Formats: sequence, C-alpha cells, structure tokens
Amino acid sequence: MRVLLLAGCLAAALAVTAKPAAADPLVVGGGWHEFLFGGEGGPWDRSFDFVLPSFGLLTVTDAFLSGDRFSVTDFGGLIGFTDPPGSVGDQIGGDYDGAAADPRWSTGSFVLGPGAHSISGFAILSPFGSGRAAVRVDRILDEQIVDPVPEPATMLLLGGAVAGYGARRRRRKSA
Repeated sequence: MRVLLLAGCLAAALAVTAKPAAADPLVVGGGWHEFLFGGEGGPWDRSFDFVLPSFGLLTVTDAFLSGDRFSVTDFGGLIGFTDPPGSVGDQIGGDYDGAAADPRWSTGSFVLGPGAHSISGFAILSPFGSGRAAVRVDRILDEQIVDPVPEPATMLLLGGAVAGYGARRRRRKSA
C-alpha cells in the first residue's frame, strides 16, 4: 500500500512538471484511442482533449503485454488509478475490448462531468519499460452508458446478489 501511495505522489508531482508531447482531439463514443508510454513515472505520449455535453464514462486499459498500470489525470489533476494488473507478461495484442474485460490487464473507469476535459497520465507500473494502451469516452444518457465497455466484475456482483437473494428466499420458505 505504501508503494502505491508513493507512486501516486510521484505521478501527481510529475503532473505539475511534465506535459505530454501532443494533444489529440478525442471523439466521444468513437471507440479506443491509443497512446504510448515509457517506463515507470513516464508520461503518456499524448493527452486527449474533448468536451462532454453531459456525463461520460472514461475507460483506460492496458493491452499487448499485461503488467502495466496507470495514474490518470484531467488537466493535470489526478482523477484515479487503473486497477492492479492480474498478471505480468500475458499477451492479447491490440484487443482493447478483450483487455478491458480481462482482469489480467489493468483497466480503470471514471465518470466525468459535462464540460471540457484534457485526459493524460503516467505509467506507475511498466515491467517492460514501454508499451501501448488506450482510452475511450462514452456518453452516459439517463444513467445508461451508450457504447458500453464490458465489465465482468459488475456482472459477477449482480449474479452474486441474485444468488444470495434466492438462497435467502429458500431459507425463509423452509423455516
């Protein structure tokens, strides 16, 4: 936990001093937008600028070789971290949808409010010294995500709740 805190502090400090090399306009609802990154503490090679007319869901995922993890910023302010990767060295190529749905690859989702955004970040884990990853932003309309990213953990949670409810109901009937 202390390592994560130190990595987060380092990423926040770097956010003030280091800027990505380029800014790319991001198309909301336009799928995955790729970026490159270097070793631990290194910034992404670009930021992604866009305007949301309403709430949106930002998703950041690693791909290719598992093991990388990121801090994510909006206009240089830390908004969070992607999840810890479940493995190191597994291969998936450029299948960002597959990587986002697989816990072996580090993925994070963040709700963004309406307005202008400039998303960038830093590698806080990079066992291979560099790599490729991607971001996407989907609109949220009436509390539903348009162009959703698969989230198996949510489905497992829902399945567990339904199973628990069924077990509780059976216990009540037998008592």
